[in-house]
Amino acid sequence: MATSTVDQTGTVAYGWLKSLYMANSCIQGDDFPAHIIWDKSARLKVRVKCPAAIQVKEVYNVDQGEGHVLENGSIEYTNFVVDGYIGFVFQTKPLQTTLVREQVVFDVESIDGHTRSSFTKEIDLFRPAVEIVRAPAELRIKYDKDKGSWNLSDRIRIRNVGAGTALVEIGLISEEDFQMGASSSLEEFQKAFLTDLGIKLDLLAKDHPRHAGVVQDVALLFKQRIYLLDEKIKGKIKSTFEELEAAGNEDPEFIEGFLSAVAISYIKNISVITELTSFLEYLNSIGEGRVIILNSIDSMKAKKSPAKLRMVVRLTDLADNNYPTLQLPPITVTYEGESGVPIHMLFDWKGLRAGTSKIG
Repeated sequence: MATSTVDQTGTVAYGWLKSLYMANSCIQGDDFPAHIIWDKSARLKVRVKCPAAIQVKEVYNVDQGEGHVLENGSIEYTNFVVDGYIGFVFQTKPLQTTLVREQVVFDVESIDGHTRSSFTKEIDLFRPAVEIVRAPAELRIKYDKDKGSWNLSDRIRIRNVGAGTALVEIGLISEEDFQMGASSSLEEFQKAFLTDLGIKLDLLAKDHPRHAGVVQDVALLFKQRIYLLDEKIKGKIKSTFEELEAAGNEDPEFIEGFLSAVAISYIKNISVITELTSFLEYLNSIGEGRVIILNSIDSMKAKKSPAKLRMVVRLTDLADNNYPTLQLPPITVTYEGESGVPIHMLFDWKGLRAGTSKIG
């Protein structure tokens, strides 16, 4: 019996076996593919054995209902629609540990039992894990109107101690002293952008009446304040853009007109946003910190000075897993000048990487 371990590319070959591929990393809770390709003249049975964190979700090129569970927990496949190929989609489970290396074993045996090869493939299952390093008890914020810039005496320090990228949404525990909203220049941009976009989308709907419904749904999404971790909102976004994709596949001229309307309206009005410099600095920090704030350009506006800022950090990842919400301790904030500050400026994670593997 021959045994092999996955190489750097995730693919191995052995004699009559042309290719055995499996992804070598995956975010926990997501799916990953694998396939086996062999000489069509060989009559084979294929067995796959998974650890507890991985299970077979879908199998391709086998008869419906095919797959027999053996005593050792392996699943055996023998009846292929076309000889020479089997494809898999594996589903992973979210785990307590942020980075785990698991093994999937593939046994390939001839029907007559004379030839058998076993291949062990390894995969890293990873996920982010965000922790609060430090939140200052006091924070002084000064706004320079002439330069359109902020100076902060300190920052809230958060780090991703896991592997992969963390998606976070910042919220308020209490709106007694603060409220969230768009900055004045962003509000100006949104108003002008939506006005121009609305005109263009109305014309697009008239030119393509079959797609008027999806145009209206997309326009409503643009106007709505979106909380990306709200399950209802995520469902609406998904269904709307699935409709948009279907309309685009059916009518390429329509989707070209839609994309043109959005791009022209955006470019025409983007110059009114004064926070672009600080936002670009934030974007440059994402690669090192591996934390993306979904509502990063929202503004925290104080109703008075000093004011108590009480925030929560809601967490998800690229596989749409939800994690326990983090609650920040109260921060006393004193303002000089304009009271609003973009959310991304309150946080700092550059240089705070915990030394874990940088995957995803």
